[in-house]
Amino acid sequence: MAYSDDGFVLLGAPEDETRLLLHRGCGFSIAIPGHPTLTTPSQPSPRYDTLVTLSDLRIELGFRLDQLPTGTEPRALALTLATAYASERTDERPRPDALPPPLRARGADAAVRVSYAVRGHEPATIELLVVTVRRHDRGLWALYLTARHAVPDLNPVQWANVRAALLGHQHWEPAAPRTEATRVWPAASAFAELAAPLTLSAHAWSEAQHKAAAIGPLEDHQTERLVRLLVDVANGDQPPAVEIPDVLRQMIARQIIECGPARAAETICRDLDSATTAHDLRAWCWENIWAIGNRADRQPTVS
Repeated sequence: MAYSDDGFVLLGAPEDETRLLLHRGCGFSIAIPGHPTLTTPSQPSPRYDTLVTLSDLRIELGFRLDQLPTGTEPRALALTLATAYASERTDERPRPDALPPPLRARGADAAVRVSYAVRGHEPATIELLVVTVRRHDRGLWALYLTARHAVPDLNPVQWANVRAALLGHQHWEPAAPRTEATRVWPAASAFAELAAPLTLSAHAWSEAQHKAAAIGPLEDHQTERLVRLLVDVANGDQPPAVEIPDVLRQMIARQIIECGPARAAETICRDLDSATTAHDLRAWCWENIWAIGNRADRQPTVS
């Protein structure tokens, strides 16, 4: 158990893959995978109460809790705060969107998110900002969560895997705070290790290599469409342990058939029915992205 000076405590042992970050004063908590550790903020801007770094992937999480007076509707406040915060961090025009109830912290009144490229970082760095608002008897709490990584350090499917795990395991009940992390990963997976890096299983890695040999030639525009589709599928918000319905797998198969030659579509989809959870599905996407990038008719380009 490790403590910060400002109310945040990281529950669990250093060897635990997933630990629970809890704010003792307000009851907010979030399950964090990837062997997280607390880090004391050393820079004055942006201001954080605590930082969390993941040992398994190069991702840094920042947390800050502000207390605000009543008088503002929570969703409008969250949008205003997120827009102001992001505007100080990026040259882009931030467009926060509301988190649906299943993804925001249970017990919160509103939450919004926005992603952007951080100004002045080299290599290029992507940051996700989530602002969550909850009423209390003396006003409002606003919880800032940022998660950032340098673009070269993670592939987009790994980032989607961690992001979905974080968003899907938040809780905010001052009267009944959690004391241990919920299970983030499914009970088992034939496609990937049950951990943040989304390392392919031996079976999935073998399947990726067999697919690379069998997909056949693709035009550049077919390659682009297939990879974009697979990244979009992986970027869904379903937490890793959520079971995937048959109708979603059928929709994905139809979209793949529309993207390229029948041989490629048949090869890519041949093990799709075995992807039963969101964790499986993201690993399946990466299996196929690797196979497309390393297929037999071209030089290897994806590692």
